[in-house]
This record gives sequence, structure tokens and C-alpha cells, in this order.
Amino acid sequence: MKLSTNAIIDKLAVPTAGYAVYWDDALKGFGVRVTAAGKRTYIYQGRPNGKTRRITLGEHGVIKLDKARSMAATERVSMQEGIDPAEEKRQAKLAAEQAAQAIIANEVQGWTLREIMTKYLTTKRTKHGPLKDRSKKDIERHMDTSFATWADKPIRNITTSLCLERFNYITQFGISVDEKKQRPAPAQANQAFVLLRALCNFAFILTEDDDEPLLPINPVARMFKRQKPNKEEVRTGRIPSDKIGAVWSMLQKRRVDENPETRTSADYVCLLLLTGSRATEGATLTWTRFSAKASTWTIPSAIAKNHNAVTLPMSTVLCDIIDARPRVEKNNHVFASWGKTGHITEARATMDALSAIAGMHLTPHDLRRTFEDIGKACGVDADQRRQLLNHLPSDVHGKHYDNNPDPRILAPAVERIAAWVVEQSKLADAKAAGEHVTEQAA
Repeated sequence: MKLSTNAIIDKLAVPTAGYAVYWDDALKGFGVRVTAAGKRTYIYQGRPNGKTRRITLGEHGVIKLDKARSMAATERVSMQEGIDPAEEKRQAKLAAEQAAQAIIANEVQGWTLREIMTKYLTTKRTKHGPLKDRSKKDIERHMDTSFATWADKPIRNITTSLCLERFNYITQFGISVDEKKQRPAPAQANQAFVLLRALCNFAFILTEDDDEPLLPINPVARMFKRQKPNKEEVRTGRIPSDKIGAVWSMLQKRRVDENPETRTSADYVCLLLLTGSRATEGATLTWTRFSAKASTWTIPSAIAKNHNAVTLPMSTVLCDIIDARPRVEKNNHVFASWGKTGHITEARATMDALSAIAGMHLTPHDLRRTFEDIGKACGVDADQRRQLLNHLPSDVHGKHYDNNPDPRILAPAVERIAAWVVEQSKLADAKAAGEHVTEQAA
């Protein structure tokens, strides 16, 4: 058939199903494919290197017949010269993929420390689940302080020598940029570089299957082979036993203060002192995890530092304090706050008042050690003190036998602790009033 005019192309018979091909008599290999829907498409078919290849030139009406014939003639010459259009297409696709991979590889090699941190914070999972908010905040804080000058530079630029230099600097001068506030911070140096080591490990994992991993060697791990982490002093802060009564009396006065924030912080510190709770575990207490009827409170695994969910008893004294707290509409926290967390995050003024009585600077965690001391003074045995502090046992007896989860078993212990604190408060008040008192053993 001679496919010489548009009129001829328009009159080509439409098949009832599938498609039909009409070949041109003048230009061998040139044809028109007509589908059952009436669509007409110009094609060319040849045999480069003995392999049949059919290519689409364009749709009739979109390209002109003369253009289609010219394209077919060009393809015929190419195929006669052994050029395979399918192989050309495959090679072009491969080249495009390789170019894209090269771009990605260059981009990956340029990933900054901050970009790695962002990926780490959003995708990192531990055996207990996603990273805790506190862990995320620590990482972000060190990124903006300890590693501020590295944060927006490629992570692959971090070397062992740079790590060693920065580690020693933080150890000697701390992380403040204000020279007046600079002081040795060996613990901060340790924490910063443990976190950096984790980020470097994560960067390696992200690219370990690549031809050129982002960090084939962890510079922090190598640094710690040259220099051990700083030796950290064991913290021993606690309220002196002869000041605990005065502290409790101060807290009761602050509990009736006109300022609601003062009342909240005082109640919060009361909880820390009578439970030995970690600061965050106490601050995040919700009404749904407190039972006035059972005199218990629960620390879920998502909040517990050691991920060990536990329900603990509350003394009658503390239970009354908590139950008397106001409920805030649309806020389930016991120690509600208008901040973005919805709960108290610090009790600085109350802790300052407490420190003044104790005669030393104390932190909320020091009340945990104080609780341990009070428990000893009241004759609470070590296993029960461990359970009340939610410390996981390391011995067979503690793991498999002294592990009753019923909070009623520990209730007498917290009642004795609270009673001792209240009695000490009465003695302190009597002394302050100039009365002669005789102290009694717990």
C-alpha cells in the first residue's frame, strides 16, 4: 500500500479489535498502526544486527506525514548501520540513573552534622521505641552549644584530631561562649561526645551499602581509644537529716502561698521528697495515673527513665496533698502549667528556698538521695527502698523473688517515711519557737 497522502491515512480500515498495521510500499519498514479505537500512529520497523526492532514515530495528526516519512528514513539509515534504538534507550536510561546516583552520592557526601541529627531524631528507634523527648532535647542542646561550629558543615569533615581538641576544650572551659561563664565541664564533654558517637554511627549505617560510606571510621570511637572519657565525680547531694524537718515546714508554708505557681511547685517538691521520684517522672504525673482511693500513682514505661512501668503506693500525707490540688479544665496534669508541655518543668524558687535551709545548692534529683536516707532512718530494708526508687535489681533474688508488683506491700514503708518527715517538721517548728525538744529515733 502506498501511504502517500493524509487522505489515504484517514481512510485506513479500523480493526474490530486490537490493532492493524499498514505498510508503505515505497519506504520499506514505514507503516501506520491503527487501533480499534481509531487511533493512527506512524511506526518504523527494521532489523539492526539481525534483531527486529519497532519504534513509534508519532501520532497521525500530531506530526505530519512528510515529517513521519523523514523520521522513518533516518531510522532506516541508523539501523542499517547497526544502531539499535532499544539498546540506545537502555544506555540512555542507565546513564540517567548513574547521573542521578552521582548527584545523590554527592549530596550524601555533603550531609551536615545537623542533617544527620534531624534524620536521627525522626527515625532512630531503640528497643523501647522512639527516642524520649529528654534525649532529643539533650542532642539538640549539644548541637547548638558543644558542636555549634560543626553543625552546618559536612559530617565527613569531622576528624579524630578535631574531636580530641574539642573534647579537651569542653572539659576545661565548658560549652558557654561567654568567657565569664566558662568553667570546667568534664561531664558535659562526656555526654556531648557519647551523643556525637551515636550520630556518627548512624551516619555510617545510612550509607554502609554505598561504594563510599559517609564515615567509614567513627572519629569519636577512635578518639576514645586515644583518650578515655573524663572521670565523673559521684554526686552526693542531699538534704542534711537535721534540716529535713525545716524543709518540710517551709514547703507547707509555700503550699498556702497566694501565688498559684508557688503552691504548685511546693506540692511538686513534696511529691519528690516523699516518693524519691525522678524529676520528670513526678512533673508529668496525670490525674488518670493517680488514684486517691487506692493511694497509688503510676509511672508508665514511656516516662520511666529505665522504661520500667511501675505502680507505687502514696502515703496518706502525700495522697491528701495531691488530691487537694485543683483540676484544670482540658489539662490532665496534676502539676498543670500554661507552658507548652502543660505541666511544671522546674521549681527553681522553691528549690532555692530549700537550698537556703540545707545550706548548700541542691537539685530535684538530690531529693531522691534524701528519700533513700529517710528510708534507711525509718528501717525500710534495701530491697523495698530499691523498689520505691524504681531501680531494677541486678541480683537473682531481686529479679525473681523480691519483685511483688502489688503496691500494698510497700505501703507501710511510705507511711513510715512520711510520718518521720512530719515528726521532724514538728520538732523543727518547736525549735524555731524556742521550745526545748528531745529528739527521738525513727
